[in-house]
Amino acid sequence: MQMSFPAYLSSVRVKNAIRLLADEKLSITDCAFLAGFQSTTTFNKAFRELTDYSPREYRKMYIV
Repeated sequence: MQMSFPAYLSSVRVKNAIRLLADEKLSITDCAFLAGFQSTTTFNKAFRELTDYSPREYRKMYIV
């Protein structure tokens, strides 16, 4: 294994959040909590580490 369990879990949650961000009816906060994050701060940090973008930037760039 190349990563710790918490890092793996965070990456799975971010990937789930990316799918949720496609639904523009959901707020970014809702996406964070539905993906399993306990706080938006943790979500934003993990999201940026994996994608190099904030959730808001990512939604603007990749979701049409």
